[in-house]
Amino acid sequence: MNMLLQPVFDAIAEVKQCLGPYKQTDAKQKKTKYASLMMFNLLFILLYAILILYSLYYIIMAFIHGFYVLFGLCVTLPMIGVFILLRRKVYPRFKQEYVKGHDLDL
Repeated sequence: MNMLLQPVFDAIAEVKQCLGPYKQTDAKQKKTKYASLMMFNLLFILLYAILILYSLYYIIMAFIHGFYVLFGLCVTLPMIGVFILLRRKVYPRFKQEYVKGHDLDL
């Protein structure tokens, strides 16, 4: 269960990390960059939560309608895996290049 919730906690920590400099800076361009990093993380949390809730819905419906409903998890579980992969492998590289290219203090 911790493996499923850890990306959400990481994204929340990223939002908090970007929120401090966002409030402190006066430059409009830097505020926009911090806001875009925060929005990326918030969008991740939203989409990830939808996938998790959708998977739980399939599991609950399997008890009501039968186990053939669990075949729906063949779609949502790989998508959750892709989201975790994006969060752990792709996002750190993206953030590093983004911060380096725009002179942000993170």
